[in-house]
Amino acid sequence: VHAGKQAVRITNEPEGEKVLVGLSNPRPIPLPDDSRAFSVSLWMKVVQAPQMIELRIASADRQGKTLTPWQEKGWRFIRPPIEPYLGEWKQFTAEFVAQEEWGGVLLTFWVNGAGAEVLVDDITIETMSPDRWQVAGVGSRLPDPAAGVRMWWEGPLRKVYPTEAPPERTGDPIRLYAAGDEREIVQLCLRPDQPVGNVSVSFADAQGPGVLPASAWKANFVGLIPVANLTSAHGILGPTPDPLLPDPSRTLPAGETTSLWVTLHVPRGTRAGDYTTRLTLKGDAFAAEVPLQVRVYGFDLPERPSLRTIARIWQSHPGYEDLFLKDLQDHRCAGTGYIGGVGITSQDGRLVVDVSGLPKAIEGKLRPYGFEVFNVPSIFLGDASGWYAKDGRWQGLELLSPEFDREFAAYCKQVGDALRAEGVLEYAIWQIWDEPQDEEMRAHCKHLAELVKQAVPDSRIYLTTGVIDELIDLVDIWCLPWPSTYSQESAQRARDHGAELWAYENSLYSLDVPDSSLLLRAFPWRLKRYDIRGVEWWAVSQWKSDPWTVPNQYPPQNGGGFFLYPTPDRKG
Repeated sequence: VHAGKQAVRITNEPEGEKVLVGLSNPRPIPLPDDSRAFSVSLWMKVVQAPQMIELRIASADRQGKTLTPWQEKGWRFIRPPIEPYLGEWKQFTAEFVAQEEWGGVLLTFWVNGAGAEVLVDDITIETMSPDRWQVAGVGSRLPDPAAGVRMWWEGPLRKVYPTEAPPERTGDPIRLYAAGDEREIVQLCLRPDQPVGNVSVSFADAQGPGVLPASAWKANFVGLIPVANLTSAHGILGPTPDPLLPDPSRTLPAGETTSLWVTLHVPRGTRAGDYTTRLTLKGDAFAAEVPLQVRVYGFDLPERPSLRTIARIWQSHPGYEDLFLKDLQDHRCAGTGYIGGVGITSQDGRLVVDVSGLPKAIEGKLRPYGFEVFNVPSIFLGDASGWYAKDGRWQGLELLSPEFDREFAAYCKQVGDALRAEGVLEYAIWQIWDEPQDEEMRAHCKHLAELVKQAVPDSRIYLTTGVIDELIDLVDIWCLPWPSTYSQESAQRARDHGAELWAYENSLYSLDVPDSSLLLRAFPWRLKRYDIRGVEWWAVSQWKSDPWTVPNQYPPQNGGGFFLYPTPDRKG
């Protein structure tokens, strides 16, 4: 049991904002040059829960000078969850990667929230190897399909890198287990000594108590993305498997492992039992058949998942938006961002709202996909940096002026009335801000929320932040930065006021982390454990540049802001 005899006690004023606690080391802690991946650990006990705890890792050069600006120099901001440390000592461990110019680090401990009391002890930094984060293989060697070609299968939770060698285990066939309307994945891995051109894949109907049609199967070659800079201590440099390629055939390079991502989607109503079929590979002077076994359970998945997912499409090329929406539907998402259909113009200081396009937008982008979540347009006005409108105006009106209040409320009422008339108001989320950081921003949120509720009493106001007591009677959906802002006490207060809890964890966008698939698989179960009802992916296609060549679109991780890629020709 950790005694904490040397612990530092951190308290916050009964009322107030962020307090920078004096835990900064006076001189940088030197980092060894032979490692760029580190773990930081500390012992912590929370006596009175704050809104948030943050461990800031600032960087210094090899002469001890602090490196700035932090956005370019890769400072790390680690936010431990609060709930596990309430009333008892526990060890917290996190990882960070140091950029090449880092010679040392300075640690600072932040506590945000009035009346907080936190005990901290025994902070240490150690080098670590990313190999410890490799997901254990579950696959098995298959018979060589041709001389000089090794073949094996692997599960979907392990990234198969081009340097991978086949496993020693043999004799286990490919077996998949799935319910109706469930998708199950297996990877087929090929490693030839010489190039094999024009390799393609086909399937046959699976026979059993019924028939699993060949159309239930799909295969995609897994592409590689160049990772030149680590952004995670878990990360691996070099060619990294991530995109699923649409190409029907591919040349297998010599001396490298190529993964084929095989997806089975069991149709609803498929009879329970065991099915068998074969996957056929064909290429230049190359052919092979791979047996596949499937067990179908005697039930179908619910048509709508209990965990609702909003996944926002920010960019798609002209003519491809329907394919993006269909992809979200195929992955059982509950909705996306904006659906359009609402226009605003200004005439003599008054706003004219045009909702005539709303029925077409609903019929085109909502109902065909069964979506039940979407953003109301033109009310999302700020984020952690402040107002989006740096000129301080909305539709030409000064923010928070009497004229703004009048026209903003009028706009909300007209849109709310139109959504109600179309029978979709219950699906609309009224997101007014993203991650408000201080008292001023929270005051803005309260002002905007009161205007929305005044205009549309049955609106669902949505806010991405930990629970804020001043807003607890106004917010209907708290989307929590996970897990740092969750506590059982605040969650119960929100639920007592009729609110739902959603969550998001942006670190899960990491494409270069070997265990990222495992972390993503575990994420919904973690949310279920705490009765979280929804999850947000802030963007699935936010491409500031070309993600095929620049994976670090949004720090702090490679892969930030996108799960979908433009087509390889960058046109779709």
